[in-house]
Amino acid sequence: MSIEAVLFDMDGTLVDSESVHYICWSQLLAPFGVRYDEDDFCQRFSGRPTIDAAKEIKQTHNLSVSSRYLADEKYRLFSKFVKTNLPPLMPYAADILFAVKEQGLKMALVTGSARHEAE
Repeated sequence: MSIEAVLFDMDGTLVDSESVHYICWSQLLAPFGVRYDEDDFCQRFSGRPTIDAAKEIKQTHNLSVSSRYLADEKYRLFSKFVKTNLPPLMPYAADILFAVKEQGLKMALVTGSARHEAE
C-alpha cells in the first residue's frame, strides 16, 4: 500500500489559530461582561464547532442574544481580524508542506472550522 495523499488539519496543526479565536471571542463577549482566561477558554472550547461554543456560552452566562447571533458575530470578527493578522504557521508546518509537495503527493486541508475561516 502506498501513500497517495496527505490530509492536514488546519487549527493547531498547520496554523496556530487558537489565540485568534480567543481574541475574537473576547471582543464579542466583553460588552456582555463575560471574560475568560485564555488557557481556560482554550481548554473548554478549542476544537469545538463555533455554534457549540456559542450555545454553551449563552447558557452558562444567561445571555439575551441567540447562540446563532454569537456564532455569526464570532465568524464576522474572525474574518475581519485575519485580513490583517494571519495566524502564524505551527513549527515545521512549512517544511512538512514543502516535503509533501516534493514527493509529488496530493494534499488537502481538512478542518472543523467554517469554510470562510479556512479560506
